Formats: sequence, structure tokens, C-alpha cells
Amino acid sequence: MQELIKVDIGRYEDRIFAEFQQGERGSRVLLVEPRLHGAPYPIPEGVKAKIQYDKPDRKTVTKNVEIAGNKVVIPFTEQMCTTEGICVCKISFYTDTQFNEAGEATQEITILKSALFKIKISGGMIDEAHIISSDEFSDLLVALGRADKVVNDFSILNQEFRQISNDCIQATEDCRQLNDKVTGAEEQRVLHENARISAETSRDDAESIRSSNEEIRKNAENARIQAENSRKTAETSRSNAEKARSTAEATRTSQESARVSAEDSRKTAESGRVAEENKRKTAESARDAAETKRNQAEDTRGSQETARQNAESSRDAAENTRKSQETGRVTAEQNRVKAETSRVNAEKARATAETTRASQESTRVSAEDIRKTAETSRISEESKRKSAESARDTAETKRSQAEDIRISQETDRQNAETSRAAAEDTRTAQETDRITAEQNRVKAETSRVTAETSRGTAESARVTAENNRKSAESSRVTAETNRSSVESDRAKAETARAQAESTRSSQESARKNAESARVSAENTRVSQETSRVTAEQGRASAESTRVSAENTRKTAETARQTAETKRQTDTAAAITQANEAAQAAQDLVTGADVVKTPQLNAVDNKIGTLSSLQTTAKTNMVAAVNELKNTIKTITSIQLPIKLWSSNTYTITNSLIKATSICDVYFSNDSLAEAAKSKITGETFDGRLVLTAQRTPLAQLTIDVIKVVNP
Repeated sequence: MQELIKVDIGRYEDRIFAEFQQGERGSRVLLVEPRLHGAPYPIPEGVKAKIQYDKPDRKTVTKNVEIAGNKVVIPFTEQMCTTEGICVCKISFYTDTQFNEAGEATQEITILKSALFKIKISGGMIDEAHIISSDEFSDLLVALGRADKVVNDFSILNQEFRQISNDCIQATEDCRQLNDKVTGAEEQRVLHENARISAETSRDDAESIRSSNEEIRKNAENARIQAENSRKTAETSRSNAEKARSTAEATRTSQESARVSAEDSRKTAESGRVAEENKRKTAESARDAAETKRNQAEDTRGSQETARQNAESSRDAAENTRKSQETGRVTAEQNRVKAETSRVNAEKARATAETTRASQESTRVSAEDIRKTAETSRISEESKRKSAESARDTAETKRSQAEDIRISQETDRQNAETSRAAAEDTRTAQETDRITAEQNRVKAETSRVTAETSRGTAESARVTAENNRKSAESSRVTAETNRSSVESDRAKAETARAQAESTRSSQESARKNAESARVSAENTRVSQETSRVTAEQGRASAESTRVSAENTRKTAETARQTAETKRQTDTAAAITQANEAAQAAQDLVTGADVVKTPQLNAVDNKIGTLSSLQTTAKTNMVAAVNELKNTIKTITSIQLPIKLWSSNTYTITNSLIKATSICDVYFSNDSLAEAAKSKITGETFDGRLVLTAQRTPLAQLTIDVIKVVNP
């Protein structure tokens, strides 16, 4: 339950503003609307309210209350209703707690206090001995809770500091593991370097073998060239003799071919004449048979044409009957239309469909007239009529649904429709008979056309055969004449062939002599070629050995470069991680930026900064990090000019280098190849590093970094 009162914050009014019963607890809420000189007072944004409630027994209730809808909401608690009498109240409006630049909390700033107003607590039916009145300071309890939170926050900070100390110890362990990784990477690099040196030695040996084999190959190649020149000279002589023999042989072969060709032509012509004569006789027989079949087909066609005319007459009679029945149907339809006059509105859809059907029926009648001259067009129009009839049936169905409201008139229409359907059935049966007759006629016509086609084909075959026979006879006579002439030419050619054969025999003897000389030269060339092949095989074997050695060297070089790159990457990463770990450890143990908020600074001013705390873990961490940083040093960006090399040695001076130092030298990518060819090693002394090369580098070398480890 809520109770609203209006209190003027600038004017005291000596009256009772509200009354509550003794012993009430959480049953009612008092809403206080602040006013100033009688007008509503708007409470500023961000302002909070606190009530001070003095009871008649001098006990006080102080607590923060909410502001809602420009009204102060005061829930009445049990302590506010314990004492009978007049209670004096006052409302204080204030802002949130503020902090100065030093982080110290200032007191609550009261911006406005209301005038006093009175609340009456009436006595109830409760024994006062069971009611204990006491002070109530809810805002103080809130402050105490805030203090507890500060203490709890400090405890959390202490735990976080312990975690930081543990992290520092872990960082030290990580640094040691990184050092182990660097040592392992160095061992892998040494192994790869030894493998590279071994591969380089194998490559030099293989190169020497290859050079020796190359000299052998060149000598063998010179011998092969001389032998090849001799072979070419002998081959030229053999070619000239072979050309002369080929010319004579070609002449003889040409003459023999002419004779054989003439004889073949004669035999072919004779065979063609006999074959053409046989074809003529066969074609003549086929023509007679085809003529007989044509006469039979013509008789069959006449019979089928008579049957077709009879079927056409039957169809015309059926069509006349259908037209008569259609006339009766139209008369019945007109009677039905007269009966339908009283329901024009319901029949609009059916009338439209009927008009469409009548139009299509007219089209069908016109198409029927045209069908007599063009049967194909009639079939197409009949299909359209059937489609229109289907549409009319659909419209009739829709019309039937509207006919339910007029039962008596529908009876007359159904009678007329029954007559029309009977006439339509008769027409359909007659149409079926007509279609059957038409199909029979088409079959007969098709048979006639087929027979006529066969007859025409046979006649064409006979004419073609006759023409072929005449042409073959003419060819035979011509071929016989040609044969006599060719036979005469053959006799002459035979005489010439005998003379040419004698000439060929003498030329063949000369050719055999030349061939013997060529075979001897060829044997010499083959022997020389065998020697050359043997030498070439030796060269190829040496070349294969050299390529294999070169591939082995490249593989080893690639592995070395990969290992070198990995070693440089791992070492650089290890140095970076060690430096980062050392810096992180120093940042953590100094306690910088641990506390930032003003509230925690207020606590820090009482207990001292966290950086003043000392722990054994912190001391050990700092010592370990400093030890690691002092052990590993680097020297960067060193140029090694060619002119400063003396007796294949180069000295680098630096105070970081000791006689016991372990130095790792990392050349730049541009200098790696030249440094590898020079095979550079190093030796440490106090304050200097002496580099020794098997040969003086041919270009200036650049060292990116030298890692100096002083154990």
C-alpha cells in the first residue's frame, strides 16, 4: 500500500503528515513529493536521497531511499513503527561520493535538506514488552560492506602477486629451456656442416673424374669423325653406281609393266562384256516379272477404289442422317431456350458457352463441306469440334449447378437434352462407321500406291539394265579393238624387253662389283662406329657419375642451408624470447602499474606500494634473468673487405670476446655462398676473434650478427 504526502522543503509545517500503526512492518510505503513555496520541486538528475527519522524514544533511523517519478520512496520498516508518538523526519538530497586528484575520498556533499515534517505512530494492540526499539543505520552498514570489499580486494591482489612470483619462476625455467634449444640447434648445425664438407669433397673428386672422361670422349669423337668421312666417300661412290643400276632397272620395269597392263586390260574388258550380257538378261527377266506385278496391283487398286466409293456413299448417307438429327436437336434446343427466358441472369455463363459451341458448330459444318474436297482438313476441323463440344459439356456442367434453383424448368431442359444426346449418339455411331470406311479406303489406296511404286521401280530397273547392256556391248567391241592393238604392241615390247634384259645383265654385274666395294667400306664404318659407341658409353657413364655427385652435393648444400637458416631463426628467436622474458620479469618484480584506480590507491597509501614487498622467489628470478642476459651477448653489422684479409686470416676485435667464449657467426644471405666456398673457421682469444679461410674470399663479406656465449 502506498501513501502520498506533499512536503514543502523550504517551510516548516507543524502538522501531522501521515499516521501509521505501531508494529507495522513492510506493509506500507510513504511517497514524499517535494515542493518549494507550494509549487512542485523537480529533483535534479543524478541526486540521491537519505532520510533521517527520529523516534520519540530518541532512537534514530538513517537510511538511503530511492527516488522515482520525482517522489521520494520511503518503505516503513519494523524499527520505524516500534515507538508510539510523534516522529520527526528530514530528507537530505546529495550527490555520489567524489574523489580528489590524490585518490582520497571526500565526504558526501549535501546539496539540499528538507524542512522537518511529522509522522504519527498510533498505539496498537501489541504488548510493548515484545517490541524492542533501536537505532537503524543502513547507510553505515553499506559503508562497512564497502570496507569489507576493499579488504577482500587487497587479499585478491596479494594472491595475484603470489601468482606473479610463480610466473617469474616459470619464466626462468623457460629461459633455461630456450638455452638448451639453442645448444641443440648448434649441434645440428655442426653435423650438417660436416656433411656439407664431405659432400663438397665428393663433388670435387667426381669433377676430376668427369674431366678425365671428357678428354677420352673427345679423342674418341675425333676418331669417329675421321671414320665417318671415309664412310661418306665410299657411300658416294656406291650411290653413283646404284643410281645407274636403278635407271636401267626402272626402264625395264616400265616396259614390263606396260605389257602386263595391256594384257590385264584385255582380260578385264572380256570379263566386263560377259558380265554385262548376264546383267542384261537378268534385267529383262526382272522387267517382265515387274510388269506382271504391276498389272496385278492395278486390278487390286480398281477393286479397292470401288470399295472406297461404296464407303464414301455410306459416309454421305450417315452424314445426311446426322444432319437431320442435328436439325431435330436444334429445334429441341430452341424450345429449351424459350423455357430458359425467365432465368437469363443465371444462364449468362451457359449462354456464353452455348454461343461459343454454336459458332464452333457452324465452323464444323463449313469444315464438313470442305472435307468433301480435302479430307485432311476435315479431320483437323473435326478435332476442333470435339474440343468445342468438350468445352460446351464443361459449360453445361456449370450451368447444371445453377439449375438447382429452378427444378420445374430444368425438367423440360433435361428432356430436350436427352433427345439431343440420343441424336448425338446416333451421329457418333455413324461417324465411327464413316471413319472405318475411310480407313479401309486409305489402306486400299496405300496398297495401290505401293504396287504402282513397285511397278515404276521395276520399269526403271529394266530401262537401266537395257542401257547398261547396250553400253557394255559397245565397251566390249571397243575393248576387242583395243586388245588387238595392244597385242601387237605387246609383241614389239617383248622384243624391246629382251634387248633391255641383256643390257640389265651387264649393268647388274657392274652393280655387284660396286656393292662389294660398298660392303667393305660399310664394314670399316661399322667397326669405327662400334669404337665410337664404346667411347660414348664411357663418356655417358662418367657424365652420369658426375651428375649423381652434383645432385648429392646440391642435396647436401640445400640441407646445410636449411639447417643454417633454421639455426639462425632458432637462435634469433631464442635471443628475442630471452630478452622479452628478462624484460617481462623486471616489469613484474617492480610491481609497476599494479594499482591504478583511486579507490585502490587509498588502500595502497595505508599498506605501502607493492613494489616494496620482498620475496625469495623475486630475488631468485632477478638473479636468474640477469645471469642469462650477462651470459649471451651479440655483435652486429660487421663488414669484411677483401683488402683487409692477411694470409687468408681476418681479425675482429671486441671486448665481449674471451678466450673461452663460444662464438656463432651469422653471415648475411648475400654472403653465404662466398663464405661457404672460402670454408671459413674461427678461433677466439681475449678481446678478438680470428677468422681463417682456405682461400681468400673474392668479394666483400657481411656478418649480420655474432652471438657470443661466455660460460
